[in-house]
Amino acid sequence: MKKLTKLSMLILTIIVFNAQGQDYILKLNVGINKLYCENISIKNDTISFVSYDDKLEAVTTVDEMYAIHFYYNKPDELLLLSFQIDTIVSEIDSISSREIYYRDTNRLLHSIGISDVFGILFHKNINKPQIESYYEKYIFFQKHNYNNTPRLIKKDGTEIEILELNSLVDDIIDIQIVLNETPINTYASASSINSIIYKEPVDRMQKKKYKEFILSNEDTLQEVIIDRFIDNKINYSLIGKNTNSSLSQNKESIKGIFFHDYNDSLKKHVPPVVEEPVIAKSKRKIVPPTSKFTFDVGLGFGYMLNADKLFDIPYENETYLNKLRAGVAFDADIKMFITKGFGVGVKNNHFYTSSTIEDIISENINVMFAGGTIFGNIPFLEDKGIINLDLSLGLLAKNEHLELYNQPYYLRGNTIGVYVTAGTEYFVFNNIAVGFNLGLLGGNLEKKDIRSDYNILLDKPNFLSRFDAMATIKVYL
Repeated sequence: MKKLTKLSMLILTIIVFNAQGQDYILKLNVGINKLYCENISIKNDTISFVSYDDKLEAVTTVDEMYAIHFYYNKPDELLLLSFQIDTIVSEIDSISSREIYYRDTNRLLHSIGISDVFGILFHKNINKPQIESYYEKYIFFQKHNYNNTPRLIKKDGTEIEILELNSLVDDIIDIQIVLNETPINTYASASSINSIIYKEPVDRMQKKKYKEFILSNEDTLQEVIIDRFIDNKINYSLIGKNTNSSLSQNKESIKGIFFHDYNDSLKKHVPPVVEEPVIAKSKRKIVPPTSKFTFDVGLGFGYMLNADKLFDIPYENETYLNKLRAGVAFDADIKMFITKGFGVGVKNNHFYTSSTIEDIISENINVMFAGGTIFGNIPFLEDKGIINLDLSLGLLAKNEHLELYNQPYYLRGNTIGVYVTAGTEYFVFNNIAVGFNLGLLGGNLEKKDIRSDYNILLDKPNFLSRFDAMATIKVYL
């Protein structure tokens, strides 16, 4: 497996001159590496992907990510920040408010902007391993001080500011946002997003306001205001000290001068000692804010709780009737939310069953229900799941066709029926849920239309009841 590590993102270009009594300038050099990728996923602050060019798997960390751009008809782009330091060995001549002047081995004078410098280390008081330790401090500083507010850019150009990018798995982006001043977790579909911006652009990084620090021989930073640096002597004033006189030190008495407090990154990221209050997190919204309607279908098993003998014939025995009771049930619903957990809709339900004794009797039954529904939802499992309850009232119709010794008989009837269902569903995507429902249908079926010369035992209303168990899939529109 190809692996991108923190060290691989640190490119150290060291310009070394064989000269005595010179100083080290740690020059900032930040770039962006663009990778064309497939199958990008993020888990536990680790980014895994497949390189589009060589089809090899690779990993890196979220801290190294600048942005991800999603495309429909070409590979996605993963942009990684490349933190670099150019170590310039020279002799510091002077420092002004904006520039550092230094001389090379040929004693030629050069200048570099302070905004492009991480710090200066004086050669006499530091060795190569110590210099390399500041490279790591620089990497840590860059990753934790130049974060812009992470955000998602939608396809319509609007932006969503986020607190945390938790994960990216199977097209689902798990993010933490602030809603009504409370951090909550929610989800977004990568197919609706153009880009994830995680770091501040490079051109803004180097414009970040700098400060001035003296690095003591004990490796501590003290913030100061440098009045001037000339003839190897530093004149400065202490921050917060109300004095008109400047302090002065020779450069041999200190390790260096820095223009960024790299220790500030560490302070910001030490876990707090005081226990923070627990905030209830909503892992997934029951209904996405733009969703007002749902469409769901179900398919499963139905069982008529009563299947009385309709014809006074000996072939309608218990085995025959038991087979006739069990059948296939299908359900389709369209619902509209009035509030987050309550709404109304329409339901259409069908049931079919049959039973046969070869060459003697064959019977088919179709039961249809269509009506209006009121429903309620109760979230559970941190809003990843829903318990639902539906109550429907509508037309219940039954069509029955029987053939006895090739002689057809028909029975049709309808009534007002009640259908109650209860079930649960679980979100597999931000707008798609799968579930399981149990239902009970009932109605007092009146005799409406009978065509037969046989003895039919329907001289009084026949109560029809049926139990259903279905697997469902629901789409939030």
